[in-house]
Amino acid sequence: MSSSSETPESPPAAFLGFEVVSLDDHTATMPIGELPLIPGGAVKLFFAENVYWDIVKQARRAAPAEQQRRYHKETGGILVGSFRRTFQGDYFVFVDGCEPMEDGTLTTFSISRQQFATALPQMRARWPGMLVVGIYHSHPGHGVYHSELDRRALGKEGGVLVEPWQFSLVIDPLLRSAKFPQGAVGIFFDNVERGRFGIDEPFPMD
Repeated sequence: MSSSSETPESPPAAFLGFEVVSLDDHTATMPIGELPLIPGGAVKLFFAENVYWDIVKQARRAAPAEQQRRYHKETGGILVGSFRRTFQGDYFVFVDGCEPMEDGTLTTFSISRQQFATALPQMRARWPGMLVVGIYHSHPGHGVYHSELDRRALGKEGGVLVEPWQFSLVIDPLLRSAKFPQGAVGIFFDNVERGRFGIDEPFPMD
């Protein structure tokens, strides 16, 4: 996974944007707020709206709210898309698809190297020219954070998300709080959380 060799002409903007767009129109943006600057470059994420909701449905299917907690499972998969780097040094990351993997247990989800290697040819056939832009997984009722296992696997030292534009998405479909009554989603770059928003309210305008 190599990035563009374009040289930034000016320092990156001091924010990380996150937006959801339709799959066929990357200009019809729906802003979900500004997140802090990533040292070394700003990143703006664009999700295909149907992909975002597919991830939400997958997380809720693996841990139905009406089911006893002991039957809940973590789940996740691979995020597929592309990226562009501007002359200013900003990255624009487009998430065009997701490749779901097998459910885990109540407290663990993992993608083995063998599973990853098996999934890559399928992804390339389904999304020609696309790259692995991230990994997503659920924490049903556990909160939105990187566990110690997540930190080892999803930080740069894990050898999977090594590019500055690759990220981890963690979703908790069962989190209930005044701020997140229907669950929450967090975005992480190299183990650092850069933004959090409610599952059913992904487009705050403030």
